Amino acid sequence: SHGALVAAMQAIEYPGRWQAAVAENGAFDQTGEFNQYALRHLVVDPDEESREEFKREISPLHRAEEVDCFVCIVQGEEDPNLDMAEEFVAALVAQDSGLVIE
Repeated sequence: SHGALVAAMQAIEYPGRWQAAVAENGAFDQTGEFNQYALRHLVVDPDEESREEFKREISPLHRAEEVDCFVCIVQGEEDPNLDMAEEFVAALVAQDSGLVIE
């Protein structure tokens, strides 16, 4: 799931660099209660507002409008992150960029 998160974030953080990203079994929303990837920031910055902003910043779901390449999302039907993947797909479709192929 971390590899999928990184692939999706590459499509956001480096616009124009990638033609496509493949994200398999991803956790596309990092704003939950416990977030192991944000742990360093959570320890360094005790301010709750700053922590929440940081978690949204590292969540592809909340930055879908910044994706500028194709993203292939592969998610298992039984994966606990399936809802997140479906929300990310919906956010990508909503931007109507022409990058979505169904």
